[in-house]
Amino acid sequence: VPMLPAWVEAPEIVKLPPGKTVGEFELTALPGAVPGEFPLAIEARALEGGSGRVCSRFVTLRVIPRLVESPPVNLVARQGGKALMALPMKPGMPHSGTARLLELPPRVTAADAPLGGGALSVPAEAVVAADGPVGEHRNIVCAISMVIGGEKVTQYVARGTTLRIEPPGSGAIGPDGRPLSRLEQLRSKATSKPRP
Repeated sequence: VPMLPAWVEAPEIVKLPPGKTVGEFELTALPGAVPGEFPLAIEARALEGGSGRVCSRFVTLRVIPRLVESPPVNLVARQGGKALMALPMKPGMPHSGTARLLELPPRVTAADAPLGGGALSVPAEAVVAADGPVGEHRNIVCAISMVIGGEKVTQYVARGTTLRIEPPGSGAIGPDGRPLSRLEQLRSKATSKPRP
């Protein structure tokens, strides 16, 4: 792609094997990209045995505003438990697609969570195995994928999210599964002690 809008990236080269006439590549709009419509053309050339070049006709690249705005989130789960992230969606945005947590530590899994039915939040769940690694794990991200105008669009949100895995019986998680602050943990510990 010889010319791209500012803050939009594409692979430098996509190789087509002999006999193939169609190639696919992914464009990435970074946070600084400006929403709007931009003309885009693709150039192709022979890698071996020739110097010919061809160019596609111009097509329109549409950069849309973010589907979801979210800062990093602090998640907590016990070994053998789950951590749930719920991110608010902008009203009026298409609500069909999937959400999934990525960059998880070993022995922690996440499945695609469906979006739809007019939901106004994005659910994403991490399931921790019974032997999941205890401690704090950083740089988790949530990928939200939707089909908009016939094209698959994926947005990565809540970059830098952390997941803290606690051993069973830890007081860091309330009965409702919500992470407790240090002050709430101390109060819970104080009320659970028998009085003399």
